[in-house]
Amino acid sequence: MRERKGGFARWEERVLAQAATSLVTFPKYLLLNAQRFRDCPAMRHKDFGIWQSWTWAEQLDEIRAFAIAGFLGGYTTVSSYALASFLFFREGARMRAALNLFVTFALGLVAVAGGAWIGGMLS
Repeated sequence: MRERKGGFARWEERVLAQAATSLVTFPKYLLLNAQRFRDCPAMRHKDFGIWQSWTWAEQLDEIRAFAIAGFLGGYTTVSSYALASFLFFREGARMRAALNLFVTFALGLVAVAGGAWIGGMLS
């Protein structure tokens, strides 16, 4: 009699292998690996002589959090800044719109320069 679990495992491996050939983006590979290797180490590094590791499931959670909060959060900030400037312009407050654009951009450059300077001091 044929063992069902072993047969299913072979079938699952074959299906996942076929799916892997059609995966062309990083998120698709990440999802596949998080499913296949959920509790296996995805990344390791040594910190003060002690090996630290993250599983594929933990990597998926970290990358999702970054994508939602960090990457997409930046777009909402830019869009709200652009909307405020647009509304000032539409209401006839052209000087206020121009000031909003210029001051926000200038302060952003100052913050980037300050961050680069602090980063240089720390390294």
